[in-house]
Amino acid sequence: MPCLAVLNKLSCYGLRSQSIIRVQNSGPMNISKRESCDVLVCGGGSAGVAAAIAAARLGASTILVERYGFCGGVCVSSLVHTFDGLRNCRKYEQLVVGGIPLEVVEELRRNGGLVTKDNPPECLCFDPERMKLAADVLLCRAGVRLLYHLFVVGVVKEGPRVQSVVAAGKEGLWEISAQHFIDATGDGDVGYFAGAEYEKDPAMQTMSTHFRVGGLKGRSTWHQLEQACRKAMDAAYAAGRAPKYGGPWIIRIREGEASFNCTRLYGDATDTRQLTQAEIQARQDLMGIWSILRESVPDFRDSFVLVSGVQVGVRETRRLMGDYVITAEDIERNRPFEDAVALGSWPIDIHPANGEVGVHAHKESPPEPYQIPERAMLVRGLDNLLAVGRCLSSTHEAHGSTRVSGTAMAVGQAGGTLAGLAFTEGLRLRDVRIQMLQERLLQDAVILEL
Repeated sequence: MPCLAVLNKLSCYGLRSQSIIRVQNSGPMNISKRESCDVLVCGGGSAGVAAAIAAARLGASTILVERYGFCGGVCVSSLVHTFDGLRNCRKYEQLVVGGIPLEVVEELRRNGGLVTKDNPPECLCFDPERMKLAADVLLCRAGVRLLYHLFVVGVVKEGPRVQSVVAAGKEGLWEISAQHFIDATGDGDVGYFAGAEYEKDPAMQTMSTHFRVGGLKGRSTWHQLEQACRKAMDAAYAAGRAPKYGGPWIIRIREGEASFNCTRLYGDATDTRQLTQAEIQARQDLMGIWSILRESVPDFRDSFVLVSGVQVGVRETRRLMGDYVITAEDIERNRPFEDAVALGSWPIDIHPANGEVGVHAHKESPPEPYQIPERAMLVRGLDNLLAVGRCLSSTHEAHGSTRVSGTAMAVGQAGGTLAGLAFTEGLRLRDVRIQMLQERLLQDAVILEL
């Protein structure tokens, strides 16, 4: 199909002007590849991995498209490498998430990627390189068709139905059609290009580039090292020698090595110029932070920076508005939902964008495990699009809890199961009985209540 015809088709079906311009500027070109499936999952982070596995296991032909050459999302690309929200943050020994997320944990245990010693008790930590492998194994075992290095740039829709997603690859543009679509992009890209209603808070949470340091000497525990680093950074900032920073928060993978969540970066990660500036600032800041620690903390005297994340870690951008919007009050009052499909447990953890440095309040009063309703996944105004993971329907405050990886995986499994059932039963997403969905989730070892 000639480029002009493609543009006319996309324009008629509501493709955002940004995508049309991107195609026009690339010169004359065709849709290079066409694919079709029953369920298309866009985004291979924690939520997308669980969603794709769940849909494929129900017999739906499932494609997962991911912008990088691996799955795992910020846990891998941004070196976060913890599953937050798997455990009850009031009782660390109690799991609040089951099903596919625990299969991921078991695969990490099997391949040697699980880290169980000398780390914060509320987190389940792992080696990000082994996470890449674990995700590949589980996805391929389920029969998911993986398409790496594809970047979503547009949507073709007709009325309230998405017909296909347009993605850019090395060959040019791909058009992938499906019966049901799952937006696990984090930034809500599919919903955005489909014209869905969304929110972005004026004070979106700060971004962070995590980095790992090797060559550490001494016998400090993670907690002792964290306290020493905080003291050093507080003093350096007071003296005007340190950039804006958070924490620092520390995770260990192996002896003599530590991973740092410390840089504090401002801006909108859906704005290319702002995201670019954040990446540049992050590299400057992390080297400055490491230099301060090397000068001030004995464990760091012979240390070196091993690696930083492939991209800056993004906490908040677009939240797609669903049939229900989860609020902080829902979380704090532990509001029950008849259409519950997952549990959350992480504190309302909002990294401040007001210039504050150091440790912000968030872990002092974690909520009781709370239910997440199916309706928060159903994107308002669209018949066949679900939002899972970071773009789940919530307020800015509630998002501080729902955004984390363990919760994202749980919601992802619910979304993939709903899409798979809708396909196998020949129903619209909203016509799948909630009892049918919940029964299947329970059958697959999902925890819906404690």
